[in-house]
Amino acid sequence: METAGLNESQIINEVYIRSFTGNPFIDAGIAAVCALAEKKDPAKISKSDLVDVTQQIMDIYLDNNEPKWQNLGKLFTINCILLNPSNKKNRHRKYEEYLHELMQKVSSASSVGNCIACGSRDAQPLLHGNAQRYPYRDEYPLSGSGGVLNYFSFFERGVPLCPLCTLLLQFMPLYVISNGKRLFLVHSHNPKIMLRIAQDSIISIKKNFSAGASLTFYQPPFKFFNINECAINVAREVIEKASVYEGKSGKTAIRLYSFVNSGQLNRFDFVDLPGEVFEFLEEANLGEMKENINDLFRESKNVTKKGRDIYSCLVNDFDISSPFFLRKRERNVVGGWQLFELYLLRVRKMEKERIEIIKKVGKRLYEYLKTDFKKLRDLEAEEYREFRLALERFQKMTLIYEIDDFPLLFPKDEKGRVRWRETQHLLLMYIYELVNKDKMEVKA
Repeated sequence: METAGLNESQIINEVYIRSFTGNPFIDAGIAAVCALAEKKDPAKISKSDLVDVTQQIMDIYLDNNEPKWQNLGKLFTINCILLNPSNKKNRHRKYEEYLHELMQKVSSASSVGNCIACGSRDAQPLLHGNAQRYPYRDEYPLSGSGGVLNYFSFFERGVPLCPLCTLLLQFMPLYVISNGKRLFLVHSHNPKIMLRIAQDSIISIKKNFSAGASLTFYQPPFKFFNINECAINVAREVIEKASVYEGKSGKTAIRLYSFVNSGQLNRFDFVDLPGEVFEFLEEANLGEMKENINDLFRESKNVTKKGRDIYSCLVNDFDISSPFFLRKRERNVVGGWQLFELYLLRVRKMEKERIEIIKKVGKRLYEYLKTDFKKLRDLEAEEYREFRLALERFQKMTLIYEIDDFPLLFPKDEKGRVRWRETQHLLLMYIYELVNKDKMEVKA
């Protein structure tokens, strides 16, 4: 593609992409364009950059008239311009004309527009065959086609996008990740997350392209079997690579879409990774707790809670204190108390004062039990009455708690029920931590 006909202001000064839009498919394209153009700020993408990256995807997707990208039908269906059997003899020419028409219609961003993605330009239908229309599902995944209007906004025929947003959809394959079966798209309000994923994907694709290897959707270095595991591992991978260079991101929300848009077997699912969980993962990954959290995920591989693995619990806001951190049979805290305390503060939002009271009481219990660890079994009781009796019995022997500690030591839930099991688990975990730290032997 040529830049002829573009004046200097078009090439250098005008803004075409103000920022990420909030639309996951368009934002995936923006991230991929930024990675290809080696720019971190979408607002720095010029018309010349758009021409250049558009030429790059021509070379990546096609070898003359032969498609080079495997499994593209999962994203754009078999009817897309790159795969449609009717284009077999002139696929390259048709795709070049399609991209050229989009580039010719691309205008700089303005303060008004009815494009449903960017709102910076008006939507424009494009010539498809003999008819002008907006994109169908062969360009915009998971939408409709033909006369099936219930898939579209306001029952319009197609998705009302401006030419630039339509063009950005063509860069989605360079961003979407896969586990070999389904496609996954990571979307976040934090541009660092999306740019990091795009950069990793582009590096991998360019490496395969240069080596003459087959091209397909980026498969990250970690393995994952479901959407929850993917969400956690994506966050950990991004944190691992970004924190060193860019500092902490803080509370960051991630939505992960999982889908197949084959036109025959369409599937769709999504999960939201809570910002509190991302903050916990990020802080734990830094410094001395990095190995601790690796241990937690490694040791939790075959552990479930009511049928949920650790990934599902974290994504869906289920407490992972037990059995993922707490292993009562081994009397151990997987990952250590420091990591667990961080989890309590960041994810469970537990009061710092309550944690300090637990540590104070746990320390006193440990000092008392050191003389006879057989009494530890009394604290491990299955009934609330037995547990409280054991505490009161120890209290008679030595000072374990003050009367002012009770409101935070034994808080009540919204229905007025004492959260004793939580207190028991916290006390036992702190005692187990001290036992293992001092390498004490417990035969009780």
